[in-house]
Amino acid sequence: MNLMYLINMIVGIIYIILGLYIFNKCKNLNDNLILFLLSLIIVIAYILTILFSIKPAFGYNMQFVYPISNVSPFLFTLVFISIFLSSKYKHILYKFFIMFWIAMLIAAFFTSFLCLIQSFPSYNFIYTDVYSHATFFLLTYYIIKNNIVKLSKKDFIYSYIFILCLILLIVIINLIFNRSFFGLALNDLCNIYGYKLFINPYTNLILYTLGLSIIMYGNYLLYKTYIKNK
Repeated sequence: MNLMYLINMIVGIIYIILGLYIFNKCKNLNDNLILFLLSLIIVIAYILTILFSIKPAFGYNMQFVYPISNVSPFLFTLVFISIFLSSKYKHILYKFFIMFWIAMLIAAFFTSFLCLIQSFPSYNFIYTDVYSHATFFLLTYYIIKNNIVKLSKKDFIYSYIFILCLILLIVIINLIFNRSFFGLALNDLCNIYGYKLFINPYTNLILYTLGLSIIMYGNYLLYKTYIKNK
């Protein structure tokens, strides 16, 4: 058992609690500055994950480095892009980010937990994947708490259509180039994030799409519940 993952999970929890405390107790925070700093932390943490976790384990394998390698790197890439956008387009991305706010909180610790119980080797004393996901949650929490954007049912539908179109594009790429981008392998050894659930690729595709749909809708409902009770 590699305690490095456990230590980073504990530090990650403290990091989130501290962030939530600051956002709830400190008044007159500069929204633009906070959003910029959180976005920058996400990007830096993901780059460090590539350099110190992905590279030692897999090398510079584009399957694991591309922005479409799975959902999280795709979202982190959009965060990076959002830094340079005007408020109008930045807010469009913020609405999309909210679709994954609690999911990214769970993901912050789920991967570390799997690495811990599976005794996956560690290559450095810090596992920055925890902090990129945790900071994404803090970013979306700050957006929601301070009403930076408001998410409507129409926004959810647009975001859902976008992700469905993206999945379709990823499926075509995976079939043509025999890849497993977005964690979905349809050729040869069919699997979802490395787990062989069904032999039939179309069954895997349906399950993958259904799972992502539930995640997005669940996060939308949680957002609505939070706003209603705030």
